[in-house]
Amino acid sequence: MGCQASDERKPNKKNRSRRPEGHCDIQVLQFDDKVDITDIELPGMGGNREGIACRTKQGKTFLPGQQNSYKVLKEYGITKVFLKREKAEEMAGEIQVLIDEKEAEKKEIEHEIEAGNSFDPKKGVVVRDIQNIISDFQRVLGCIQDGNNNHSNEENDSFDNDNFEDERREGDDWENTPIPIQKYRIEGYIRKHNKDMADAYNEDGRLRLILNNSKHIKIIEELLDNLDGYILPDCSTLGIELVGYNSDKAYELLSNHFPKKVKHFWFKNLEPEEDITRYWSILESINSQGIYQLVLSKFHVPTDILGKIFGCFSQVKFLTFWYCTLEGQEVEISNQIEFKIEHIIFKNCGEPAKSDWNNHPQHLWGIIEAIGKSNLKNSLKSCRFKNDPEVEITLNNIQEIFESNGMADVKVYEAIYGNED
Repeated sequence: MGCQASDERKPNKKNRSRRPEGHCDIQVLQFDDKVDITDIELPGMGGNREGIACRTKQGKTFLPGQQNSYKVLKEYGITKVFLKREKAEEMAGEIQVLIDEKEAEKKEIEHEIEAGNSFDPKKGVVVRDIQNIISDFQRVLGCIQDGNNNHSNEENDSFDNDNFEDERREGDDWENTPIPIQKYRIEGYIRKHNKDMADAYNEDGRLRLILNNSKHIKIIEELLDNLDGYILPDCSTLGIELVGYNSDKAYELLSNHFPKKVKHFWFKNLEPEEDITRYWSILESINSQGIYQLVLSKFHVPTDILGKIFGCFSQVKFLTFWYCTLEGQEVEISNQIEFKIEHIIFKNCGEPAKSDWNNHPQHLWGIIEAIGKSNLKNSLKSCRFKNDPEVEITLNNIQEIFESNGMADVKVYEAIYGNED
């Protein structure tokens, strides 16, 4: 489950694991303006089919069932409609029946239009309205299916064919296992403070928070106010940038609410670089089990912390250092750990303004020698470098050092990008 915090600011495990009241209900709709919600009889369905009409300035949205099957929550000028969990299974079956009926009705009217000698505009409007109802119901059905998957935690998605095991196993305390907050809620919190949501978050799951940006700080504060008992949703990229400006907020967010799965986790520092020791309590508090790639950018990394990084993030597949000064001459990597690290990337770490491998090659050789003395040598497949032209050490030189330390199978070649798979 990652490392334990070593100072007094340890994560609040109680808050981290408590599931919030009402977490079982499934959100099916959200409105950003005033909405009028009324029970109606759904038109044209044959028999009396009960439904709900949600009317806003933008138009009308239909829901199946009655209002007592739903909960309505209004906050920050946003209206959210939740289907009660106990109604979900029954409602899913009924929705599918309604969709089938509406599809049949639409086809029948379309057939009448095609067979007619003249176009009846009223029938065209009816077809449009029927299609709107079908779309509304399909969206609700999708929400129910997604909500059930989240509730049971039967997630089948993976990153690039890499399987991530579910932390919750038979015999675990499922009621006290934190669950991811739904993505639409993250989007709502971000839109409240930043109209350009893509600046901080996108539909592909990239969450980027810059800690000297006032809007992003408000987003973090909003998340901290609403994430009690939840963790962040899985992210393709989670970026925490300029961490020195508000490291306390970064600590609270990451130690208590870190996602279950993150493909690329960027932890980026100020410019010029600072000693990463100042932020180590943040990194070691993270649940690192689901991180695919860790990227540390623009830090000075002393010997003791460098060894801890390898140990704390032993389960990532990619470990990347971007523009870092690394003190590797006497680094020690634990030989008591079974590593899963397959690729290490050093981007612009050896240039004169950083580790200065021309004059101090021992800082690189020390890292390679420490790898050779640890179990990391068993999992490591490649070591990739992107150096400034001023760096005189060649890839052939580095390959020879790996071979002399019993790692002839580790491939050494040039790195192009930081996010490499």
